Amino acid sequence: MGGGIVWAALRCQREVRRSCCSAREAPLWCKCLRLFTTRQVGRAKQEAGPIAAERLCPEAIAEAVRDRSRKQLDVQHLHTAPVQHVGDLYSPPHLPSSTSTAMASLALRPALRQATARSVLPAFRFQQLAQRSPIVAQTSGFQTSTRRAILPPLPQKIKGTVNDAYEAPEPHPQHGSYHWTFDRIVSIGVLPLTVAPFAAGSLSPLLDSAFISLLIIHTYTGFQNVITDYLPKWRVPRWRKAFEYANMLAVLVVGWGYYEFETNDVGLTEAVRKIWRAPSEKREA
Repeated sequence: MGGGIVWAALRCQREVRRSCCSAREAPLWCKCLRLFTTRQVGRAKQEAGPIAAERLCPEAIAEAVRDRSRKQLDVQHLHTAPVQHVGDLYSPPHLPSSTSTAMASLALRPALRQATARSVLPAFRFQQLAQRSPIVAQTSGFQTSTRRAILPPLPQKIKGTVNDAYEAPEPHPQHGSYHWTFDRIVSIGVLPLTVAPFAAGSLSPLLDSAFISLLIIHTYTGFQNVITDYLPKWRVPRWRKAFEYANMLAVLVVGWGYYEFETNDVGLTEAVRKIWRAPSEKREA
């Protein structure tokens, strides 16, 4: 583009010289064009080097100006081009061979600063955030911690082969619909007996006995459901029997404790009433 401007300027200068007798008669635009042409020709002569000034034709001037503008565009592209790889910092593809080492180092400084800022600033900001907020530090420590099992995994056993069909157990109403219906009846019966001590206190020993019996049955069936669900016989048969015996033993111990409490103390319903009314009675006293 610069060579074309110089060529057009030289052509215009020749036409001005032919038409105008002297510099005083030339218009203002001719003087500006002559000044611009003189500067462009001077720069082209300096870059031409050993070529003599009298042998310097307009084509040579245009070629020299093109080379200079191409070098400027290459350096500008190097400043603005993003760095995609670390190797681009040391071997830029657009750097001309005639550019000096000093110019290359100056051109590489902005790219190096950008790459360093992209890699260092995120880590520095996260470190500052972790120092200010203890939640971030706790989250980071939890994520980097190793996973440790509380208990070792149980032995994996397959009964038969993997190609055998699944054998479903035979349905039995005692362990199915009857069982869950009985659990619902017990849970519904415990609710009014729990509210009765708040309303009227200890009504009768029979009511206390019914309340104690429903509580024992409700607790026993609840623990038995947990044992059945989480301790299957085919996987942990010994532990299954041990927990079943422990559940039955707990029923006997709790039943004996309730009996002693009913015969030698105020009873269960009266004890519940006193516990819930203790703060109000203490304030009145």
